[in-house]
Amino acid sequence: MNIYSDIFLEIAKFLTNIEKIRLSMTSTEMDKLKRLFIYQDKVCIMKILNLPYYDNFEFVDIGYDYQGSKKCPKCVKYVNCVANGRIPEITMPINMITHLTCNSVFQGSLENYIPRSVIHLSINDHFDQSIKDCIPSSVTHLTFGGKINQIMRKCIPLSVTHLIFGDRFNEPIENCIPSSVTHLTFAIILIKE
Repeated sequence: MNIYSDIFLEIAKFLTNIEKIRLSMTSTEMDKLKRLFIYQDKVCIMKILNLPYYDNFEFVDIGYDYQGSKKCPKCVKYVNCVANGRIPEITMPINMITHLTCNSVFQGSLENYIPRSVIHLSINDHFDQSIKDCIPSSVTHLTFGGKINQIMRKCIPLSVTHLIFGDRFNEPIENCIPSSVTHLTFAIILIKE
């Protein structure tokens, strides 16, 4: 690698994925940088599966119909998992992922699924399963969307400082929220029948 490559790699930190690709298309010499750039914008994993620089993506969106290599890119830090009733069977680099989002009508068990490196965990929409012994102590920001109603005592780890409940949460929270929580948010609709 020469000084020019170093300069372009530094410049690339301020570019979008598309801008990096366009920059690398300007010459055959620049094309070599394509494999060195780290791509930080969210991208559907199905669009990058066959790219020679697949492992350079940090933010991937994995759909419920994902039939790829069952392996996340090596540089991945953010995973948005659109799980239509189940978690796609994928292998995630355990010590790399810091942000994990499970969207859609996800109803699978979280047990042994969330890597210990995750600090921001979002479980959205219709999730309504027990979270007991499922959330690692690395999680500091926890968001439950939709209809979660399975909060039980001592289910939320003491590491959580930011906690958000979805728009249909309707359970008592007494003795369920750890003292570590400094930011507690409830969505607009709070229903208690």
